[in-house]
Amino acid sequence: MIRAPGSFLWLLAHDMRNSRRRFMALFGTLSARSIMLLLIAGVIGLHLAAWPVVLAVTPLMQGEGGNASLALVVLVACTASWMTAQSLFGATRALFDRGDLDLLLASPLPARRIFAAKAASIAMEPFSSVAILTLPIVHVAAILDRPAWLGAYPALIGIALAATAIGVSTAIGLFFLVGPRRARTYAQLTGAAIGGAFVLAAQIAAMLPAPLQTALGEWLDGVGLAGSRLATGILWAPVEAFRGDARAILVLLTVGTALFAGTVVALGARFCAA
Repeated sequence: MIRAPGSFLWLLAHDMRNSRRRFMALFGTLSARSIMLLLIAGVIGLHLAAWPVVLAVTPLMQGEGGNASLALVVLVACTASWMTAQSLFGATRALFDRGDLDLLLASPLPARRIFAAKAASIAMEPFSSVAILTLPIVHVAAILDRPAWLGAYPALIGIALAATAIGVSTAIGLFFLVGPRRARTYAQLTGAAIGGAFVLAAQIAAMLPAPLQTALGEWLDGVGLAGSRLATGILWAPVEAFRGDARAILVLLTVGTALFAGTVVALGARFCAA
């Protein structure tokens, strides 16, 4: 029954088929078998390339403070910014490249169910774009170092849900704030600014002198450990989730799911009216 026509899973599967077709179109006239062999070779190659990266990064990440905390904060900030930018682009594409959206909205299906499926498919795109580069490193690190690295799976899911809520809300807000004619341009500029700002900040952090990097990391670690207030704990949860902390993973998934569900409930009608 949950996969019956018109159900949430049915709508999600429909959106994922469309995403798969867009992805396959990137390979031009290659056959499905050739694409599959190419993807398998790519996955193997990424895991082999991750091996020296893990050997270089693991000693740094085994520390409890200083450079380890700084590296994790930079990683989380870049991941969240990239996912937010990708979600903003995905929501903008759904609003302007209507595709089958008008046909679905003309059906008797609830608007929020349609929006929930669209938002879920939007969330999968930034998750996949980050996972394809991050998870090979996680898999190798789980083998060479410790299984706690696998906490990156739920951490990425939680960040993707929260980033999608922010990206979709921003896209809808721009649509009604500046009008449909300028919303696409503003959304593209906003997404580029969000993604580029954190990447630039990461480059600046990497160029800082080693003592300053250590001091900054120790300060960040102190903020996370001493921050008993709810807001500080939530903001620090992604960092601890990447370390494999079960409580931080639960907090991150709860907050991400709540933001995603709240966005669907609050903005479903506005998205479909756009």
